[in-house]
Amino acid sequence: MLFGCTLFHALLIDRKKFGAIGWTSPTYDFSDTDLFVTKDQLRMMIDEQDSLQYTVIRILAAVINYGGRVTDDKDERFIRTLVNRFLDPEMMTNPDFSFDDTGVYKIPKSNTQIEYIEHITE
Repeated sequence: MLFGCTLFHALLIDRKKFGAIGWTSPTYDFSDTDLFVTKDQLRMMIDEQDSLQYTVIRILAAVINYGGRVTDDKDERFIRTLVNRFLDPEMMTNPDFSFDDTGVYKIPKSNTQIEYIEHITE
């Protein structure tokens, strides 16, 4: 789940470099704090509840943490759609889960931070 949150964050940040094609407003000031808050909320939900409430964490991330500064309805819809893919319950049960249809963007089968970094830099 943390990998999905991080990839979601990276994609939102990366779209900014495409200007009006990436976001309709250049004023969206997404930051690492958005990711840290989402990560902390995810950790609290995992630690304090018997099962992860995917709808809740998706709303927190897409509507409150990141979406709080989004003003365009198309951008709001995009973020909500995107978070559904990056915080998908299937990632926890399907060992072949992929974030994209081509199968390129997968969760690494790694056990250490170094292995994760190696996967990401490939």
